[in-house]
Amino acid sequence: MSLTRKQQRTQLDILTALKILLQTHPFDQITIAMICEQALIHHSTFYRYFTDKYALLQAFIADAFSYSESDLSPATDFVTLISDRLLANWTVFENLTRYNHAHDIYYDLIQLFSRLFSQAAVANPNSQEPIIKLILQSPHPDYATYGLAGSIVGTFIKWNDDPKPISEGDLKQLLKDVLADYQQQLQ
Repeated sequence: MSLTRKQQRTQLDILTALKILLQTHPFDQITIAMICEQALIHHSTFYRYFTDKYALLQAFIADAFSYSESDLSPATDFVTLISDRLLANWTVFENLTRYNHAHDIYYDLIQLFSRLFSQAAVANPNSQEPIIKLILQSPHPDYATYGLAGSIVGTFIKWNDDPKPISEGDLKQLLKDVLADYQQQLQ
C-alpha cells in the first residue's frame, strides 16, 4: 500500500526530527517523546509509521545512503559515494558512534550497510564498480556484504575515535585502501 502525500509528509517530518535531534544528542539519549515533540506529532502517530526508534534509524540511514545508478559514474565509485554521505551527515554519525553509549548501534550500522551493499548488487548486476563486482562474484554474497559493511563501519569508528584524526580527503582514501585490502584477501 502506498502512502498518501500527507502520510509521506508526516513520515518525512519524523525522519527530519530524528536528524535534527542527532545533530545535538547521542542516539541512546533520544526518546520517542523527543522525536514526537520535534516532529509536532502525537506518539500514536509515530507508531503508525515506525515500530520503534531503531526502525526509524534504519529508515533514516537508508534514506541518507540511498542512491541511484546515475550517482555512480566512472568518476564516483561506491566507496566515494558512501564516504561523501558519511561526511555530509558527520555530526549525526558522531552521535551514532562516538557519543553513543549503546554499543548495539554498531551492529545495527553493519546490518544497514550490509543491506545497502546487497541492494546495490541486486540493482546493478552488470556493474563494473569494484565493490559491487566483488559481492556479485562472491560464492557467499551475504557474508561478503557483512564483511564489507564491517570494514566500513569499523574504519569509520576507528577514524572517529582516533585522537589524531586524518583529513576528510584521507578518509576516502583510507576506506578505499581498507576495502582494496579486503578484496585482495578474498582473491
